Amino acid sequence: MNLNRGLGSVITRRIPMVIDTLDDACLIATKHANGRDWWVVVSEDTKSAYYIFLVDPSGVKLHLHQNFGIPKSRGEAGQSFFSNDGQYFCTATNDGLLNRYHIFFMKFNRCEGKFDSFQFLRLNYQINDWDAGCAFSSNGKYLYYTKLDTLYQFSLNGNNLAIGKISGIYDGFKELTSGGFTTPTQFGPMQFAPDGKIYGQVSFPTRSLHVIHNPNGDFENCNFKQHDIYSPTIRSCLPNFPNYRLGPIDGSVCDSLGIDNIPWCHWRYHQDSLDFLNFQFTDLSAYEVEEWHWNFGDPASAENGSTQQHPVHRFSKPGIYEVCLIVKNKNGADTLCRTVRIAVVNNENTTEDAIQIQNWPNPFSHSFVLNVIGYNPQDMHLELVDLMGQVVHRQKLQQGSHWIHTKHLPPGTYSLQVFERNERVFGKQVLKF
Repeated sequence: MNLNRGLGSVITRRIPMVIDTLDDACLIATKHANGRDWWVVVSEDTKSAYYIFLVDPSGVKLHLHQNFGIPKSRGEAGQSFFSNDGQYFCTATNDGLLNRYHIFFMKFNRCEGKFDSFQFLRLNYQINDWDAGCAFSSNGKYLYYTKLDTLYQFSLNGNNLAIGKISGIYDGFKELTSGGFTTPTQFGPMQFAPDGKIYGQVSFPTRSLHVIHNPNGDFENCNFKQHDIYSPTIRSCLPNFPNYRLGPIDGSVCDSLGIDNIPWCHWRYHQDSLDFLNFQFTDLSAYEVEEWHWNFGDPASAENGSTQQHPVHRFSKPGIYEVCLIVKNKNGADTLCRTVRIAVVNNENTTEDAIQIQNWPNPFSHSFVLNVIGYNPQDMHLELVDLMGQVVHRQKLQQGSHWIHTKHLPPGTYSLQVFERNERVFGKQVLKF
């Protein structure tokens, strides 16, 4: 790290660790039980067999090879995933030649670097299926599994998976990518994100991302939204991130480095689309939190605090509130306070310059993105007005990012206007080509 003027330099590269035919779609890692080192797992290409590597300050070394003796698909059509706590592991596979959709599920010992309690399930196969993906909910209670056209949720019952229940069926949507081509936004690999949601897409070039907004809910309440986020770029894969916010297993035989699970506080909120004063708060804290203490900064409300992990609070009136969460465990505590603005941005009436709104790109073709930043509206909507003064598109808005579909509109110049409580708060001329 002292080389290259303190930026660091690669001093060795391409060191062979194992020579075999490996599955390049099923590489994943989880933190060692000591809270410092890492276990890196890669699957063989056509076998339910895994190489487990240990990464520690001395380097990278092969720790163990485990073979469970069941044929598996070739690479590039599946995914491996650890649960957030590193306790469970899954590989999702599909092979059109073998007509198999398999789930390989097992427990992982973060101290010994070893799998046990191996279980596999076979799902129905359709001839047009290809991709497979998997991800765990943050609380470790559910495993999500995708075929090309179906999202399943499996409950974890001890070391076993319960019967899968369907949380979503592909809705047939196709999006315009480039050159006049359309791509079906089917299902494939998934990724758990730091905001507590699970994102996914098919392994074809697409712009859209599917979102499981509440992965800790059951199959009917996980709030799965297809093609929910629009990206300005075209992608054909998702990044493969481990859980970096995983500490040691306190009290285990591997807890020998003096690293403690000191809480790290983080949270997000979601405004109810039907009741603008009602908010769902979601805890995103890490490192084995045991207590949650919320203060909503709203003393006029009936309940200004909560000890629930994911509380709901209805604010007493529009205003600017400082909401704080304190998280605790036996090793310490952490606090995060954030400002929540509801229907006002200051102590005066809102003005056109007070609400921060972004739109891009401009000019645009079949769609554009509009962002409402740091403001929770009471009754906000946008209007696109043509040169004849006719409103040709109207859409309700909340805080955050919105994908505005304009495929139905002819090319031309439009006036983009945003209204809050029927008062114009944003105006701009935009061009569709």
